[in-house]
Amino acid sequence: MYMSKPFYERLVGYYEDVGKVLRGQASAAGIFANPSDLGTAREVLYAQFLEHHLPAGCQVMRGGFLYGMDGSESKQIDIIVTNDAPLRFNMFKQELGNKAFSCVDGCLAAVSVKSDMDSGKLRESLQNLASIPQVSPPNNASLPPDDYEFWPLKLAFAQKGSSLSTLANTLKEFYMAQTEIPNSRKIDIVHVSGVGCLMRGGIGVMPGGHLDYTAIPDVTDVGALSVTVQNIQLYHLRSRRMYFYYGHMLDHILAQYRPK
Repeated sequence: MYMSKPFYERLVGYYEDVGKVLRGQASAAGIFANPSDLGTAREVLYAQFLEHHLPAGCQVMRGGFLYGMDGSESKQIDIIVTNDAPLRFNMFKQELGNKAFSCVDGCLAAVSVKSDMDSGKLRESLQNLASIPQVSPPNNASLPPDDYEFWPLKLAFAQKGSSLSTLANTLKEFYMAQTEIPNSRKIDIVHVSGVGCLMRGGIGVMPGGHLDYTAIPDVTDVGALSVTVQNIQLYHLRSRRMYFYYGHMLDHILAQYRPK
């Protein structure tokens, strides 16, 4: 059994303070900038949380779309986290409301953000995340991770919401009805700030294929925040051993460009 050490006690306290900021119950000064646009505040705060805690090689985009090498495209995703390999098409992000395109190959996490997570909002999140295209096999000789088809990590976050039991029932009923959604496109974490989270496959583990969700009540948010950071960091570390090739895009572009 682990003995409590001073640093880890301070780290828990730190995550508790971050949780308060995300719930809007503390001043953002010293942790995050205070967004002036309340309409986008929840996305900005959660994106800043990721930016301030993930490795430097992770790119955090506030809103956009993921595309597959076959040309398929996701619905709009609130927050996208990639490693530093994918091409990004965001030259006009200011005019488009900071929206961008990025390839799903090299994407580490996709987040659906809600202000109040009830059953209806959870269904919206599940549907959006299910639209993420399937990843392509990496182009290096070594085999990708066994769970690679389940990438990216798929999360839903809300500043407040229904009870975990209500959300767990909604999640189960949704997937039982939407049988066309593959296991690889089902959500990994549902985090309601100040309430707790539902984690796919157990506490602290994001294994592909496991469809059981563990309810973890937590008013402090320490567990969900630390597990989220840890797992995206792990995906990032594993992605650095893979070679992503985007040259096939040129073939598709030239095929459209050539005169008929």
